[in-house]
Amino acid sequence: MTALRIENPEDKAYLLAAIVDSSDDAIISKDLNGIVTSWNRSAERIFGYTASEMIGQPITVLMPPDRIAEESQILARIMRGERLDHFETVRQRKDGRLIDISLTISPVRNRDGTVIGASKIVRDITDKRRVEDELRSNQAQLLDSQRLAHVGSWDRDVATGRVRWSHQMYEIFGLPDDTKPVFVTFLSLVHPKDLEIIEEAEKRAVAADAPIVVEYRIIRPDGKVRFIRSVSEVVKDEQGAPVRFVGTDQDITEQVNATQLLRESEAQLKSAERMAHVGNWIWDVKANQWSCSEEMLRILGQPQDYEPSYEKSFQVVVPQGRKRAEEWVRACLAERRGSRIELEMLRPDGDRRIVVFRSEVLLDEDGSPARMFGTCQDVTDARRAQEDAFARQKLESLGTLASGIAHDFNNLLGAMLAQAELATAELASGSHPDEELKQIREAAIRGSEIVRQLMIYAGKEGDVVEPTDVSKAVEGMVRVLKVSVSRHATIVTDPAEGLPAIKARPHSFAKL
Repeated sequence: MTALRIENPEDKAYLLAAIVDSSDDAIISKDLNGIVTSWNRSAERIFGYTASEMIGQPITVLMPPDRIAEESQILARIMRGERLDHFETVRQRKDGRLIDISLTISPVRNRDGTVIGASKIVRDITDKRRVEDELRSNQAQLLDSQRLAHVGSWDRDVATGRVRWSHQMYEIFGLPDDTKPVFVTFLSLVHPKDLEIIEEAEKRAVAADAPIVVEYRIIRPDGKVRFIRSVSEVVKDEQGAPVRFVGTDQDITEQVNATQLLRESEAQLKSAERMAHVGNWIWDVKANQWSCSEEMLRILGQPQDYEPSYEKSFQVVVPQGRKRAEEWVRACLAERRGSRIELEMLRPDGDRRIVVFRSEVLLDEDGSPARMFGTCQDVTDARRAQEDAFARQKLESLGTLASGIAHDFNNLLGAMLAQAELATAELASGSHPDEELKQIREAAIRGSEIVRQLMIYAGKEGDVVEPTDVSKAVEGMVRVLKVSVSRHATIVTDPAEGLPAIKARPHSFAKL
């Protein structure tokens, strides 16, 4: 290649001016007094002043008030023949806007080497500075986000094995900041039982075309075991060969512990519900969605994959109780409060169970029912036990009553037998046994009265309304009760005398 040689000074000057004007950077000249002597087109673009506006003006026109002192410092250095390379500062455009610039200032000398001015190459770095500031801000935000979320980032070069860690990685793994981030150090911290997870993850990452997620444990130098969730991806070259592994690691120990506690709590709740035969249910009123616990499904005899609904909830109630169940739900919603109801449920296998439902109503911001939730308890066995106990008590009461009545009848029969023997003796002696016969008659009447009271107690007496003395009716029942209750119990009555008779069924008092 032949070098271009221009001999004509005018051609040289023209070529130099063309180069200066075509430069993307502002090229400015000034004398030792700071007066602008040349101004190219890029200077017009960067600062907004035309050449005619700036030539002959002091360069300080471009300086913000707080930067004017720089000019004297720059001139002093130029006078000493120094060159300023890539000096970054701030200047002011014609429209008043401040811009960041990079200055390269060189002394201008005459033929004898005396400094007579300076030339400046100015580059607008406002956008560059803004990008750098945004980058620093983003990096700071990233570090803060990683710190708050316990997330660190890393990358590993396949060819060199070089590893880079973010600051949070040191925090997660409990390592000093001066620890060299090498892959062997990382592997030494992985729980021995989870090393296979790391090996398998690397194979999966190479084979996959998307990020993969794995969870494993580490043992920090302080002995603490932490749970880590890692998201990694392989960067491949044009031939599809792995170049870099990149990813993030997050400390999820708190989440794992919370999940474990939740599982334990759910297991304990299920066990408690199973032992107490108590289930729970939730109805989202607005979405009309139902959910219930496993124990409730067991109580209702439904399979675990049963999907409850508002309509189905009434189908498991015995037909004669469905209307009452629907009215109960409507009343809870209308009154915006929970309550209690006892229903008989019909299982698919035909077994009937007595279930107590308790509810609560949750309101939304407008005060309208949003959710209805509560418990259900199978009380069938308890109810049956109560019925059996009542039946036993009734039998015991009847036994006591029969024993007392037998005792009274034995006494009456004994008295009648004794009086009959006396009457026989009287007849044999030729006397008239009027008194003995009278005693026998009274004993028979007394026995008849006992039978009548038994008929009243059993509700077998005829349905006849007649004038009844309430006080005497109560006294008659007391005589029957005294032989049927325990001898350790005392029956106390205080009937009034002289009360007017009322029309009633005498035997009805025995049922009160």
